[in-house]
Amino acid sequence: MECEVCGKAITGKPLEVKIEGSLMRTCSGCARFGTEEKGWSRLPQRGSGSRWAPQPSRKPRPEPREKVIEVVEDYHEVVRRAREMRGLNREDFAKIMNEKASVIVRLESGNLVPDEKLARKLERLLDIKLLQVQDETLPEVQRGKRGELTIGDVTKVKKE
Repeated sequence: MECEVCGKAITGKPLEVKIEGSLMRTCSGCARFGTEEKGWSRLPQRGSGSRWAPQPSRKPRPEPREKVIEVVEDYHEVVRRAREMRGLNREDFAKIMNEKASVIVRLESGNLVPDEKLARKLERLLDIKLLQVQDETLPEVQRGKRGELTIGDVTKVKKE
């Protein structure tokens, strides 16, 4: 059996510990992160008077992935090229955009990354694509020996 916190093989009997409200079977090293629970079991004890009935299985709802909107890497070159193709200088383009000329200078030099509102305004006026949608994915984690994911694989445990 493996520790549900760190994933190490447990020699002997695992300790049943309550960590942050969750009951877990842990090794002696990880047991210090919670309080030991005596006689914890998934099934009710015999003679307790209560009958155990299986719970209807619920399929967990897939969590909606948060969509992250990012500005393309070479946004400053795209903006400059599109402005020049329309024959506009920076000052005239700034008037059309209802922005200061210094904002356009900083955009085209790459010193100002446009927020979503400004990027959409640039896209609309210059007929360019600056924003891209990127799905947020979880970072790759190292899994335990049997390939199962443990809490210790995705968290950093503070060493005392």
